Amino acid sequence: MKPFLTNLALALVWLMLGDITLWRFLLGYILGFIILSFFPNIQGNESYIKRTFAFLRFSKKFFIEFIKANYHVAKIVLFKPKSQLAPFYIHYDISRLTKVEALILNQCITLTPGTVTVRLAEDHSSLLIHVLSAESEEEVKESIKNDLEIPLLEFTRC
Repeated sequence: MKPFLTNLALALVWLMLGDITLWRFLLGYILGFIILSFFPNIQGNESYIKRTFAFLRFSKKFFIEFIKANYHVAKIVLFKPKSQLAPFYIHYDISRLTKVEALILNQCITLTPGTVTVRLAEDHSSLLIHVLSAESEEEVKESIKNDLEIPLLEFTRC
């Protein structure tokens, strides 16, 4: 938390040197991050830097999955007859995740078109997910694991 606050302070100092705009703040934040990356052993900056890059990788991966899912759902809606749709439910194991990680994964699944988290098990061990259309249950589970869960864990557990 200390490196983040230091980065924020550097961004605010940069902001005070000129016009107050969002772009100037973002530039100051990036410059502050670059400055902190030159001193990885001070204030635990190394973990902050790794976590920031892991967050950027997770965001990129989620954005790519979001775009692919939008394309897939649009293709289904526009070109596939209702009689060929085969929606189904799956149970996805989240027992190895913390509550915060499970919440983030849950929201990412729900935000991705074609999948909706319907229910969280009472013991927080699994999610019930409705899938609009897919080849198989295993394909969906592998996709969630490889494209959302693993990048999420790289971000949260670094």
